[in-house]
Amino acid sequence: VATDGQTYYRARETTGTHIFYTGTTEKLRIQNAGGISFNGDTAAANALDDYEEGTWTPAAAFATSGSVTSTGSTGKYTKIGNVVYIDMKFYTTSISSPSGAFSITGLPFAPINDTFSKIGISIGFMREWATDMPNFRGLIGGSSQINFYKQATDADPNSTAVEGSDFRSGDSDNYIYAQACYVTPT
Repeated sequence: VATDGQTYYRARETTGTHIFYTGTTEKLRIQNAGGISFNGDTAAANALDDYEEGTWTPAAAFATSGSVTSTGSTGKYTKIGNVVYIDMKFYTTSISSPSGAFSITGLPFAPINDTFSKIGISIGFMREWATDMPNFRGLIGGSSQINFYKQATDADPNSTAVEGSDFRSGDSDNYIYAQACYVTPT
């Protein structure tokens, strides 16, 4: 059915496919098995079949013991196909003897687990930590958490885990604002 002489829509009852054209060129196809494909592509493997937006709650974990409370920590995500974009704000409101390597758990989707899928996160801002960490880094890889590392100076070739002892003990401290993009298996 033509709507303006140039753009029209066609439903194929036998296949359940819906196709949108501009002139004689296919622009968008809603595939009967689910998903959207573009510009004449009919392959189900290329169809965009997942889009989701939501929130997640970054939570602190320590390898040895202790805990922190992070009441105001928040995160948002957008998942397009198997690619997840996250951003987060994390800070502590109280701490209780944290010890061992620090990580943030609660990612909205598990990352793909292979040797080529280690993803660095972009730290936009951090402040009010007990330790000076000019090279503060985060890494997503193999599990549903972000692990954090530090280097004392630019010249130091070795990274070590951010530890519970690096945390400042006041309230509204240990801020991290960060973003990342990673691949999930689904």
